[in-house]
Amino acid sequence: PAILGLSFENIDTKIAGLIERGFKDPQKLITSSPAILGLSFENIDTKLKKARRLGVDVQLFISYSFIFIGMSSKNYVPILKYCRAKGLEATPKNISIIYSKGKYKTDP
Repeated sequence: PAILGLSFENIDTKIAGLIERGFKDPQKLITSSPAILGLSFENIDTKLKKARRLGVDVQLFISYSFIFIGMSSKNYVPILKYCRAKGLEATPKNISIIYSKGKYKTDP
């Protein structure tokens, strides 16, 4: 696992930075999605900023680590537009389904 290549100082810095950014349980997040350790704070901040701009529930968004960590933030806007066009609420569940099916790329 990638965490074995990090120093305790780096891990502590990541945990502190995640807490500062509103992650309620960063240890659980790291356990369930160790890929968060590989994201820069700049990348995390960009994702949080876009999620807030889109008006989604950021804490709920974060709790769906597949969406927050696994999805590029460039997909957030097209998926939200797709949700609005189809009259769907931008919930993590809907976003996950839309993203995994790729419909937002082909279906207006």
